[in-house]
Amino acid sequence: MCEFQAQDTQEALHGCLISDPYRWLEDRASPRTASWLDIQRQKADHYFKACGGVDELRMQVRALLDRDEVTQPVRVDHRLFFRRRNTNQEQGCICVLHLDAGTVKILVDPSEDGPLSSAHIHSLSVDGSLLAFTIAHGGGDTREIRLVDTDRGQILSDRLPPGRPRGLSFFTDKRGFYYSHDKAGAQWNESHSIRSHHFGMREHEEYEIFSVPRSGLSKLILLADEVHLGALYVHAVDGALQSDLYLTPRNCETGWTLFAGGLPGSTSVTLRHGQIFLCRADENHKKFLESLNSGHEGARTIIPAAEGSLLDISIRQHYIYSRHSDGFESRLHVWSLDGRHLGTVNMPIRGTIQMCSPLGSTSDTLFYTYESFDSPPKIFRFDPDTWTSRRCFDDPSTNNTRQCMSVRTSFPTKDGVDVPVTLVTDRRFPKLRNRFTLMTSYGGFGVSMTPQFSVLVTVMLELGAILVIPHIRGGGEGGASWHQAAVGVNRQTAFDDFIETAEWLCREGITSPSKLAIFGGSNSGLLVAAVSTQRPDLFRAVLCIAGLLDMVRYERFDRAASWRSEFGSVANEAEFHALRSYSPYHCVTEFTDYPAVLFVSGDQDDRCNPAHSRKMTARLQHRTTQRNPILLDYTAYRGHSPLLPLSIRIEALTFRLAFLCRELGIDIPRSLNRVAPTS
Repeated sequence: MCEFQAQDTQEALHGCLISDPYRWLEDRASPRTASWLDIQRQKADHYFKACGGVDELRMQVRALLDRDEVTQPVRVDHRLFFRRRNTNQEQGCICVLHLDAGTVKILVDPSEDGPLSSAHIHSLSVDGSLLAFTIAHGGGDTREIRLVDTDRGQILSDRLPPGRPRGLSFFTDKRGFYYSHDKAGAQWNESHSIRSHHFGMREHEEYEIFSVPRSGLSKLILLADEVHLGALYVHAVDGALQSDLYLTPRNCETGWTLFAGGLPGSTSVTLRHGQIFLCRADENHKKFLESLNSGHEGARTIIPAAEGSLLDISIRQHYIYSRHSDGFESRLHVWSLDGRHLGTVNMPIRGTIQMCSPLGSTSDTLFYTYESFDSPPKIFRFDPDTWTSRRCFDDPSTNNTRQCMSVRTSFPTKDGVDVPVTLVTDRRFPKLRNRFTLMTSYGGFGVSMTPQFSVLVTVMLELGAILVIPHIRGGGEGGASWHQAAVGVNRQTAFDDFIETAEWLCREGITSPSKLAIFGGSNSGLLVAAVSTQRPDLFRAVLCIAGLLDMVRYERFDRAASWRSEFGSVANEAEFHALRSYSPYHCVTEFTDYPAVLFVSGDQDDRCNPAHSRKMTARLQHRTTQRNPILLDYTAYRGHSPLLPLSIRIEALTFRLAFLCRELGIDIPRSLNRVAPTS
């Protein structure tokens, strides 16, 4: 028997016999798995060496990706902190701009930790003299926490080991900090804790000021303002996540009391000036914000639930900023701390707005980003005192270098619901007829598909393709009810909407199956894998990045069981049958030639475990009827987070584009500015 053949493992669930022929690939430490991955690398190398136009694609990807970029702006008094990557630099550095002098100083250069390291601002002291930052090695969610004295530009010797940061707050006298940190490899019998660390202390000398039991899905988040320390304990009760909020006065580390128990697990909490703000959802799944105080008086609604979806909030010194969406456009609203609506921020439209985290700063200034299909993210600053919004870090390379046009339409599904669809094309090629087409969506967790800049999409548009985004159920475009329409046992509704969009595109003559490629990552990776196994005749190529693919066993990996409210659980019979019916890994049949697929994953993905991609690749490859290529782009350092160095990102995007172009039959000209949209 071939070393890598199927070795069927079977188990009975709810009277159904489940076959799992490549379960052995779940064991990454096995030499057999390592050998199999070596063969996958050889297959991918052989495929891409045979692709034409790779050098041209690489040049264009570099031109779009290698530009000056600034992220994480936060102002503290006369200092502006930010993360900046300059052209030709592999990773961004953490910098500070002294506004009085106009001088910029680099505080943290992650290259000193190795080529795969990246640094991000985590928290700041009230006066900005101390900064905590995270160091990641590769694309996983594990981080170290380190500290820097920003006045002296000196990295301190105190640090927290690799793990998942859950909050850090500096002492008011700046002689140490409180923190919550889930260390990598922590055992289940180790409690979650909040600890007090004075500078110069070793770990065994720290004080534990609060602790709660650890369970499979639990976490403990540290909250703080100048009045309170808070502990938000998220844990499972009867299979559902709930949150308990504990408080203690800032000057009384051990006097913790349960302030609010049994909150929904999705509740977010912010402490500000002694007030407690809770953002949660009502019985109709619409978010609202309420305020409480430590005197345990009744809750008061600050931002009511409304038809326009409340996406998130950011509470500053004297103002609350809230981001609302109608599913396609977002607006920023300004509120007083007592709930008076003060107005909306004047900002660009027809794009995507994101608020930047204050990262511990108490400044009233709001930084936000704007991006669109043809514009990379730009940073804006809103000043509530002057009620003005202006561009920051102005870089000519981010100014509208591409010209896209988008059209929004809709079509009726078989169950009578109108699904909105966005079509995007290069302005040079406006005709929507017989076009190479790239299609994606999300369809989960109430996430809306709004205009965002993508290098992969931009290059495909320049090559004459169009982008199609159906706003399928499961997303947030139609509000809470639109999301709930494709949750749990109704998940197939999202897949049906996507499939019917592809049928509509072909019926309208916009494209045809031989010219239609689909792509997606994470939950969208599940989407494109599911529809390609259900309707392989509709698609020519599939790019599946970090997807959930074995839905019968998804709960067993990492913290994926926390998504039961979205997908359901195999413990419930009805939910098991729904999961089994669309699970891509279990829908593969022996006698089908599926579309060409490029799976992308890596060892450091601890959200959508890489075992999904390994098993799905093997199941598709090892069948005699499979003629279209099934490839796996897999590395030891890739994870779920987009933290990899510039050169690695350029190569990854180049090969994804080469795959799409080869499978769709798109010719790559020497200059991508001279390209025709037809086949």
